[in-house]
Amino acid sequence: MVLLLGLFVFNSLGGFSGGGVSERQMRTDMAKLEIYWNIANVANASGSLIGVLEWDIQPNQISKFKIVNRKTNLEAGIDIISAQAELRNDVMTVSMDLEFLYRKYEQGWVLDRDISIDNELIVVNVRDKPTVARVEQDVRDGHKNDREWNGWCPVHRIKDITIEGIYGGMDSGKPSLVYYVTSSYNAVPQAQPGQLQAPDLCSHGEDWIVKYQWNGSRWSLVRVSGW
Repeated sequence: MVLLLGLFVFNSLGGFSGGGVSERQMRTDMAKLEIYWNIANVANASGSLIGVLEWDIQPNQISKFKIVNRKTNLEAGIDIISAQAELRNDVMTVSMDLEFLYRKYEQGWVLDRDISIDNELIVVNVRDKPTVARVEQDVRDGHKNDREWNGWCPVHRIKDITIEGIYGGMDSGKPSLVYYVTSSYNAVPQAQPGQLQAPDLCSHGEDWIVKYQWNGSRWSLVRVSGW
């Protein structure tokens, strides 16, 4: 009797679904979503954003789904669920965080709003992923070809190049990878006594977006942009 009472209390606090939305329904509703994310508001000369990633979710692409937290209020007819999911296609697997808000009507639970947390499509694994050495070289080449930035901070002053995040999705119908990379620079030499000290225009470092697209057999570099 005590055990049954404990289960009832736990259920009323949202420990179990308690009549809330089923995982099956959440998966079904998730498969209707189209994720759209611009990793950085960086535009090229034509005005197109280089960091855009999309994922039009299909039912067979949801490889994992885990409910992290939920708040079910049956009296108010509200079910709020935080979840983590993995999406998979032939080229990559990405993970993302989601929050669902459901409301209960006569016909049952209806998705009122989905909130994809930052829309981040974080790469879990990817076929023939570009090596770290390749990404670093692409950043150096992009730095060198950027006349304005290379004029302020010559490429030879680069100290470290760090990959902060790798994100995946689709762009223009092609699997795409976007790397968020930062670079730091060696300090300018100290001026000799009696000479003016040159300003260090690179002290804050630089952020880079490196974008690749899958051409069917390998990843091709699309663009390197710093800001």
